[in-house]
Amino acid sequence: MVLRVVGAALLILIAFGAIDFDNVVDEWRAMYPGDPAHRDALHLCYENDLQFNRMSAKARADCYSQWVPLLRAWEQAREHGVSIW
Repeated sequence: MVLRVVGAALLILIAFGAIDFDNVVDEWRAMYPGDPAHRDALHLCYENDLQFNRMSAKARADCYSQWVPLLRAWEQAREHGVSIW
């Protein structure tokens, strides 16, 4: 219900030009990235800290620096048939 209200309000603000649509899309893509490693990193950061704020660019950058190198290493290990566990 809340998501519908926020979504409707956002659409109205975009329609009246109060919000730049390109900025909204860029922020949305930053919060919900297409790269699997970045998606997994954000998920792990939230699982480890339920107060994690994916809307914060600094929080996302800190999260990526913590998890993405490890996730990429795990992916490379899997590609080469190496078991981590």
